[in-house]
Amino acid sequence: MWITGGWLDALATCVLFVGRGCRTVSGREAPTQCPRVARTPPVSHFSRQLSPAHARPLPFTSKISRRACSSGSFKVNYSASEGHSRCTRSRRNCVSTTAGNAEHGLVTRFGFGPGMVVQELGWDEDIDEGLRAAVVDAVGGELVDDRYGDVVDAVLLWWRDDDGDLVDGLVDSLTDLADGGMIWLLTPKVGRDNYVDASDIAEAAPTAGLATTTNLAAGPDWSATKLVSPKSSRSGRRTS
Repeated sequence: MWITGGWLDALATCVLFVGRGCRTVSGREAPTQCPRVARTPPVSHFSRQLSPAHARPLPFTSKISRRACSSGSFKVNYSASEGHSRCTRSRRNCVSTTAGNAEHGLVTRFGFGPGMVVQELGWDEDIDEGLRAAVVDAVGGELVDDRYGDVVDAVLLWWRDDDGDLVDGLVDSLTDLADGGMIWLLTPKVGRDNYVDASDIAEAAPTAGLATTTNLAAGPDWSATKLVSPKSSRSGRRTS
Protein backbone atom coordinates (compact mmCIF):
# COMPACT_ATOMS: atom_id res chain seq x y z
CA MET A 1 0.00 0.00 0.00
CA TRP A 2 1.35 3.41 -0.98
CA ILE A 3 1.01 6.27 1.50
CA THR A 4 1.16 9.75 0.00
CA GLY A 5 2.22 12.88 1.77
CA GLY A 6 -1.12 14.55 0.88
CA TRP A 7 -3.09 11.80 2.53
CA LEU A 8 -0.98 12.09 5.69
CA ASP A 9 -1.44 15.85 5.70
CA ALA A 10 -5.17 15.29 5.85
CA LEU A 11 -4.79 12.61 8.51
CA ALA A 12 -2.66 14.91 10.68
CA THR A 13 -5.50 17.41 11.00
CA CYS A 14 -6.97 16.76 14.44
CA VAL A 15 -10.65 17.25 15.11
CA LEU A 16 -10.87 18.81 18.54
CA PHE A 17 -13.80 18.16 20.81
CA VAL A 18 -13.71 21.05 23.18
CA GLY A 19 -15.32 21.71 26.56
CA ARG A 20 -15.61 24.01 29.54
CA GLY A 21 -12.43 25.92 30.24
CA CYS A 22 -11.14 25.17 26.71
CA ARG A 23 -11.20 27.29 23.62
CA THR A 24 -12.25 26.26 20.14
CA VAL A 25 -10.11 26.94 17.13
CA SER A 26 -12.06 30.16 16.66
CA GLY A 27 -11.25 31.22 20.22
CA ARG A 28 -14.77 30.96 21.70
CA GLU A 29 -15.46 29.31 25.05
CA ALA A 30 -17.01 25.86 24.85
CA PRO A 31 -19.83 24.92 27.31
CA THR A 32 -18.91 21.32 28.13
CA GLN A 33 -16.19 19.52 30.10
CA CYS A 34 -12.70 19.17 28.63
CA PRO A 35 -12.53 16.16 26.30
CA ARG A 36 -9.65 13.92 25.38
CA VAL A 37 -7.79 14.99 22.27
CA ALA A 38 -6.33 12.46 19.87
CA ARG A 39 -2.84 13.41 18.84
CA THR A 40 -1.13 12.01 15.77
CA PRO A 41 2.57 12.04 15.03
CA PRO A 42 3.93 14.96 13.00
CA VAL A 43 3.55 14.60 9.26
CA SER A 44 7.31 14.94 8.84
CA HIS A 45 7.75 11.44 10.20
CA PHE A 46 5.81 9.97 7.25
CA SER A 47 6.44 12.47 4.47
CA ARG A 48 8.26 9.95 2.28
CA GLN A 49 6.49 7.19 0.38
CA LEU A 50 7.13 3.58 1.30
CA SER A 51 7.07 0.84 -1.34
CA PRO A 52 5.16 -2.37 -0.52
CA ALA A 53 8.40 -4.35 -0.60
CA HIS A 54 9.99 -2.25 2.16
CA ALA A 55 6.89 -1.32 4.09
CA ARG A 56 7.31 -1.40 7.87
CA PRO A 57 4.82 -0.71 10.67
CA LEU A 58 4.60 3.00 11.19
CA PRO A 59 5.88 4.32 14.52
CA PHE A 60 3.33 5.63 17.00
CA THR A 61 0.65 3.37 15.53
CA SER A 62 -1.49 3.77 18.62
CA LYS A 63 -2.77 7.25 19.33
CA ILE A 64 -1.73 8.97 22.51
CA SER A 65 -4.57 10.69 24.32
CA ARG A 66 -4.40 13.28 27.06
CA ARG A 67 -6.52 16.11 28.34
CA ALA A 68 -6.47 19.16 26.14
CA CYS A 69 -7.13 21.28 29.21
CA SER A 70 -6.45 20.10 32.70
CA SER A 71 -6.32 21.63 36.11
CA GLY A 72 -5.10 20.44 39.48
CA SER A 73 -2.01 18.45 40.28
CA PHE A 74 -0.76 15.06 39.15
CA LYS A 75 -0.04 12.25 41.59
CA VAL A 76 3.55 11.11 41.45
CA ASN A 77 4.55 7.51 42.18
CA TYR A 78 7.65 7.54 44.32
CA SER A 79 7.91 3.76 44.59
CA ALA A 80 11.14 3.69 42.63
CA SER A 81 12.69 6.34 44.85
CA GLU A 82 11.54 4.49 47.97
CA GLY A 83 13.11 1.31 46.67
CA HIS A 84 16.36 3.17 46.09
CA SER A 85 16.23 4.50 49.64
CA ARG A 86 15.72 0.98 50.98
CA CYS A 87 18.72 -0.23 49.00
CA THR A 88 20.77 2.64 50.37
CA ARG A 89 19.74 1.76 53.91
CA SER A 90 20.53 -1.91 53.20
CA ARG A 91 23.97 -0.99 51.95
CA ARG A 92 24.53 1.06 55.06
CA ASN A 93 23.43 -1.93 57.13
CA CYS A 94 25.83 -4.17 55.25
CA VAL A 95 28.66 -1.79 55.98
CA SER A 96 27.63 -1.66 59.67
CA THR A 97 27.59 -5.47 60.02
CA THR A 98 30.88 -6.06 58.24
CA ALA A 99 32.80 -3.52 60.34
CA GLY A 100 34.79 -5.25 63.10
CA ASN A 101 34.59 -8.72 61.53
CA ALA A 102 37.97 -9.60 63.04
CA GLU A 103 36.74 -8.82 66.56
CA HIS A 104 33.50 -10.74 66.03
CA GLY A 105 35.41 -13.77 64.77
CA LEU A 106 37.68 -13.61 67.80
CA VAL A 107 34.74 -13.37 70.21
CA THR A 108 33.33 -16.53 68.64
CA ARG A 109 36.52 -18.29 69.66
CA PHE A 110 36.06 -16.89 73.15
CA GLY A 111 32.87 -18.92 73.45
CA PHE A 112 30.54 -16.01 74.22
CA GLY A 113 26.94 -16.46 73.12
CA PRO A 114 23.50 -14.83 73.34
CA GLY A 115 22.06 -14.50 76.82
CA MET A 116 25.33 -14.92 78.68
CA VAL A 117 26.08 -12.58 81.57
CA VAL A 118 29.65 -11.34 81.31
CA GLN A 119 31.33 -9.40 84.09
CA GLU A 120 34.03 -6.91 83.12
CA LEU A 121 36.80 -6.10 85.56
CA GLY A 122 39.80 -3.81 85.23
CA TRP A 123 38.28 -1.47 82.64
CA ASP A 124 40.33 1.63 81.76
CA GLU A 125 40.72 3.96 78.79
CA ASP A 126 43.43 1.80 77.24
CA ILE A 127 41.23 -1.25 76.60
CA ASP A 128 40.32 -2.47 73.10
CA GLU A 129 36.89 -0.90 72.58
CA GLY A 130 36.34 -2.84 69.35
CA LEU A 131 36.80 -6.13 71.14
CA ARG A 132 34.58 -5.02 74.01
CA ALA A 133 31.82 -3.96 71.60
CA ALA A 134 32.05 -7.34 69.87
CA VAL A 135 31.54 -9.11 73.21
CA VAL A 136 28.47 -6.93 73.88
CA ASP A 137 27.06 -7.83 70.46
CA ALA A 138 27.76 -11.53 71.00
CA VAL A 139 25.93 -11.77 74.32
CA GLY A 140 23.17 -9.36 73.33
CA GLY A 141 23.48 -7.11 76.37
CA GLU A 142 25.75 -4.79 78.30
CA LEU A 143 28.58 -6.09 80.43
CA VAL A 144 28.17 -5.95 84.21
CA ASP A 145 30.75 -4.72 86.72
CA ASP A 146 31.90 -5.80 90.19
CA ARG A 147 28.76 -4.27 91.75
CA TYR A 148 26.45 -6.67 89.90
CA GLY A 149 25.93 -8.87 92.97
CA ASP A 150 24.72 -11.98 91.15
CA VAL A 151 26.13 -15.05 89.40
CA VAL A 152 27.83 -14.48 86.03
CA ASP A 153 28.71 -16.88 83.25
CA ALA A 154 32.11 -15.42 82.40
CA VAL A 155 34.58 -12.75 83.47
CA LEU A 156 36.51 -10.43 81.19
CA LEU A 157 39.52 -9.31 83.22
CA TRP A 158 41.74 -6.51 81.85
CA TRP A 159 45.07 -6.66 83.68
CA ARG A 160 48.30 -4.68 83.47
CA ASP A 161 51.61 -5.20 85.22
CA ASP A 162 51.08 -2.15 87.46
CA ASP A 163 47.57 -3.24 88.54
CA GLY A 164 49.02 -5.09 91.54
CA ASP A 165 49.20 -8.75 92.49
CA LEU A 166 47.79 -10.90 89.70
CA VAL A 167 46.88 -13.71 92.13
CA ASP A 168 44.63 -11.32 94.06
CA GLY A 169 43.04 -10.14 90.83
CA LEU A 170 42.28 -13.71 89.75
CA VAL A 171 40.84 -14.66 93.13
CA ASP A 172 38.59 -11.58 93.07
CA SER A 173 37.34 -12.55 89.60
CA LEU A 174 36.03 -15.84 91.04
CA THR A 175 33.63 -14.08 93.45
CA ASP A 176 30.58 -13.99 91.16
CA LEU A 177 31.61 -16.64 88.63
CA ALA A 178 29.18 -19.54 88.18
CA ASP A 179 30.26 -23.18 88.34
CA GLY A 180 31.75 -24.09 84.99
CA GLY A 181 32.29 -20.43 84.15
CA MET A 182 35.39 -19.07 82.46
CA ILE A 183 37.77 -16.18 82.96
CA TRP A 184 39.38 -14.44 80.02
CA LEU A 185 42.50 -12.65 81.23
CA LEU A 186 43.43 -9.80 78.87
CA THR A 187 46.97 -8.44 79.22
CA PRO A 188 49.05 -6.07 77.06
CA LYS A 189 51.16 -7.84 74.47
CA VAL A 190 54.89 -8.24 74.98
CA GLY A 191 56.58 -4.94 74.17
CA ARG A 192 53.55 -2.81 75.08
CA ASP A 193 53.46 -0.67 78.20
CA ASN A 194 52.71 -2.69 81.35
CA TYR A 195 52.76 -6.03 79.56
CA VAL A 196 52.50 -9.13 81.74
CA ASP A 197 55.02 -11.90 81.22
CA ALA A 198 53.61 -15.32 80.36
CA SER A 199 55.58 -16.88 83.20
CA ASP A 200 53.81 -14.61 85.68
CA ILE A 201 50.43 -15.84 84.43
CA ALA A 202 51.57 -19.47 84.57
CA GLU A 203 52.65 -18.98 88.18
CA ALA A 204 49.64 -16.98 89.36
CA ALA A 205 46.92 -19.18 87.83
CA PRO A 206 47.45 -22.35 89.92
CA THR A 207 48.00 -20.27 93.03
CA ALA A 208 44.49 -18.85 92.51
CA GLY A 209 43.13 -22.34 91.86
CA LEU A 210 42.88 -21.85 88.11
CA ALA A 211 44.22 -23.69 85.09
CA THR A 212 45.36 -22.12 81.81
CA THR A 213 43.67 -23.66 78.76
CA THR A 214 43.87 -21.29 75.77
CA ASN A 215 46.01 -18.39 74.60
CA LEU A 216 44.86 -16.01 71.84
CA ALA A 217 45.95 -12.75 70.28
CA ALA A 218 43.11 -10.39 71.17
CA GLY A 219 43.69 -7.60 68.68
CA PRO A 220 46.80 -5.54 67.99
CA ASP A 221 47.63 -4.64 71.59
CA TRP A 222 46.19 -7.33 73.84
CA SER A 223 46.68 -11.03 74.53
CA ALA A 224 43.94 -13.27 75.93
CA THR A 225 44.36 -16.23 78.25
CA LYS A 226 41.45 -18.50 79.15
CA LEU A 227 41.38 -19.73 82.74
CA VAL A 228 39.01 -22.28 84.31
CA SER A 229 38.63 -23.68 87.78
CA PRO A 230 37.26 -26.95 89.22
CA LYS A 231 33.94 -26.52 91.01
CA SER A 232 35.39 -27.68 94.30
CA SER A 233 37.97 -24.90 94.40
CA ARG A 234 35.49 -22.02 94.31
CA SER A 235 36.04 -20.25 97.61
CA GLY A 236 34.18 -17.07 98.42
CA ARG A 237 31.87 -17.37 95.39
CA ARG A 238 28.33 -16.11 95.83
CA THR A 239 25.75 -18.88 95.41
CA SER A 240 22.80 -16.68 94.62
